[in-house]
Amino acid sequence: MKTKLLYLLFFIGIYTASADIRQTAYRWRNDDGNETTATWKANMNAPITIANDGNSIIRLRVQIYNYDNAKRNAGFNPKIIYSTDLNSTTKELDNTDSHFIYVDSPNLTDGEATTQQFGTESFQPAGVKEAPPAGSNITRGYSLSYATYTELEFVIKPTEDAINTTYYFRLNGLTDTAGSTLASLTLVDPTTLNNNTLEPGSFSYNNPINNTLNIESKNKITNVVVHNISGQKILEGNSTTLNTESLNSGIYFVTISTKNNKKAIFKIVKE
Repeated sequence: MKTKLLYLLFFIGIYTASADIRQTAYRWRNDDGNETTATWKANMNAPITIANDGNSIIRLRVQIYNYDNAKRNAGFNPKIIYSTDLNSTTKELDNTDSHFIYVDSPNLTDGEATTQQFGTESFQPAGVKEAPPAGSNITRGYSLSYATYTELEFVIKPTEDAINTTYYFRLNGLTDTAGSTLASLTLVDPTTLNNNTLEPGSFSYNNPINNTLNIESKNKITNVVVHNISGQKILEGNSTTLNTESLNSGIYFVTISTKNNKKAIFKIVKE
């Protein structure tokens, strides 16, 4: 299958694999337009839930930052990997029994110019690249200047091997995985999607947080659970206000449940 990878990278010199890079942001979008006009499925760094029906083509855009202390260029390959647990073994797309594959998009063209979609920081643009076939060795590296951001966009879909669970995605080759913001996607049975998932815009919350998490919802919230990035339950409550003073600074995932048995998962940052 021809694969399509939309990336924003600029090749600028020597490939430096040891420089420090992290994934700083992500956003899911629909495959309904080109690199600038396609609509977004959710807010930045917001997990989404989609039907596991084998037909859900989605696009994932990630932002990468070079923060290397030695101020070196950072080299990396434009591929993403996924896992079903933040502590589990990661897998590449298009491998044998992969749960996700790269797919073509009629809205994107290999080689087209791309633009910055996240923020206004120092940025390196590039174009569209066709992803390598499964199992091939990438001999060409890409370089990102120190204190500079870049963005990559992937067109993917679940395969018949995908299961109803939460997946986490990141760029392969990150030197700072713990400090990276991993993209989160949950697959559910199509027959239960509309019944069990809170609609976007039906709730809101403060983020980042300090000592209190405040949630506003059109539906009565009956349970709030906070997990750390390792999947461990840290806090639990049953109201729209949760005392988070005991949490260390870092990234957490919050699951809320309502009286009418609907759920939502979102990420927060404790400062």
